[in-house]
Amino acid sequence: MGETFSLVLTEIHHLYYNIALNAHLKFILQIESLFFITSTGEIPSGIGNLTHLEELSIRDSLLTGKVPFSIFNISTLEIIDFSNNSLSGSFPVGMFYNLPALKQMDLSSNQLNGSIPFFIWGCKALVDLGLKHNNFTGGISDRIGNLTSLRKIILDDNKLKGLNIHYFK
Repeated sequence: MGETFSLVLTEIHHLYYNIALNAHLKFILQIESLFFITSTGEIPSGIGNLTHLEELSIRDSLLTGKVPFSIFNISTLEIIDFSNNSLSGSFPVGMFYNLPALKQMDLSSNQLNGSIPFFIWGCKALVDLGLKHNNFTGGISDRIGNLTSLRKIILDDNKLKGLNIHYFK
């Protein structure tokens, strides 16, 4: 008696979830990689409490709604993949301030709109950016030149003006 049992998970693969996952996220705060398949509904805002998360992949699912702002406060995130869903809405100003480790982000094939967030151009570690098949508008910031690690950017099928760029190498 009196002993404490502690389990630290570092990776969860192939997790089926629904909205009820939010209630259980407090038990897996040390998780580093989280991959969802067969996902429906909205992305739980509680994922933003997983402060050790390095990789978050919820792709090829039936997710709807907005991307929770809380996810963009996880400073350890290196990979975000929400491609091939039905996510919608635009991103609030300042969303990418707290992502210094972000290397890959794929938000392709959703229903996202508005301009590409200005502060994404401050993610110095970013190597791969996929935003194709959305409804982004506006132009590409001159600050794209600040992304010295960037090797690939895919912007096809949006409503962007300015640079005629699909692949950046």
